[in-house]
Amino acid sequence: MRVFPARRPTSFLISLGLLMLALLAAMPMAKADLQEVLSEVLRHDEKLVDNRMRSLGKQRPVTRSAYASFRLMPDGNYSDWVLRRGSGDPSFDVACRMAVDSAGFIRFDGKPFIVVNATFRCDANSGSASLSSPDVVGGGSDVDRKIAQRRTIHMNTIKIMKERITGAEKVLGPNHGKLSESINFLANEYKEVGDYPNAEKNFNRALAIRKVANGAESPEVAQSICDLGEMYLAKGDKVEAEKQFKSVLDMPNLKPQAKVKTMQAYAKMYLKDGKQAEANDLYKQINDIMSGKTPTAKTTEKTAEKTKEESNDSQK
Repeated sequence: MRVFPARRPTSFLISLGLLMLALLAAMPMAKADLQEVLSEVLRHDEKLVDNRMRSLGKQRPVTRSAYASFRLMPDGNYSDWVLRRGSGDPSFDVACRMAVDSAGFIRFDGKPFIVVNATFRCDANSGSASLSSPDVVGGGSDVDRKIAQRRTIHMNTIKIMKERITGAEKVLGPNHGKLSESINFLANEYKEVGDYPNAEKNFNRALAIRKVANGAESPEVAQSICDLGEMYLAKGDKVEAEKQFKSVLDMPNLKPQAKVKTMQAYAKMYLKDGKQAEANDLYKQINDIMSGKTPTAKTTEKTAEKTKEESNDSQK
């Protein structure tokens, strides 16, 4: 009779998937190919910021311009924002930052960051933005090939993870708590390739297992619900995404620290919708939590009241 060794299959599966991704990401890329990718990233992100500035920058009494720089990070975020030359109109300068905050940049590989110089302009009718970078020079666009390569990486990961989960199920059974992390990981891979039906199916499976194994208001359950909300957001279903985010924030027995990831996702959704005040309120709560402050009853009541008002408005 075959004897299975005692080990933690969840950690093994996750480690294997992450290792494979790391190895594939570490494969050398020709300098010309890297420049092609970075050029396309910059062009794509410029369109996003420019589209945001068309609405945020217009309706100014006089023509304005501002110049800023920041670092674009591989995970699609940015850091080290510096306003090199202000416009003289504080509201326009804030609009420039909001346009970058809510752009939703794409991810890239091959460099730790890209230095971006951004020029913003506006007049009474519209606004615009242009991006340039000393790190990105020349090169044509071969973005379709690069997207196909990334998709191949994720599809290979999906194949391996499915095989490993099937093997672990034979040892542990289909509903063992240790499987949930691997299933949640698989769901995120499906989300990355745009296979939302399979992503939703696996997120819900991981969620069901975690509710039994860890408790209905555990950090593990909160993670799966947040990931599910981000999947709905990627799919374009903001109503369902917001529903998931709110369900985490409404958990009375969940520690505040376990709500931070969901609050960050919720704040980003607000920014993309142009709801700066709501986003700022969440970011303030995040800062309070991270600094060890306990949310006051007044803050909780204020957030609950906003949620109620938004729900009523949506019903109207």
